[in-house]
Amino acid sequence: MNAVALTRDGRRLLTASHDGLIRVWDAATGEPGPTFDWQVGPVTAVAFAPDGLTCAAAGLSGKVVAWDVDG
Repeated sequence: MNAVALTRDGRRLLTASHDGLIRVWDAATGEPGPTFDWQVGPVTAVAFAPDGLTCAAAGLSGKVVAWDVDG
């Protein structure tokens, strides 16, 4: 795991990994949610916007993506 982000309310967690995948987790139960592969190479940073609905990730390729985590 390369990076972790938690929503302000503590309900969801993002993890970023060297395989390029970004995973969403239920922080209370540990249950996995959606997985995203934005083709940015190994992911080195992830973040939630203050609203907890928008996410961003950056990869070693220099690419940055932002998306609606529920969409």
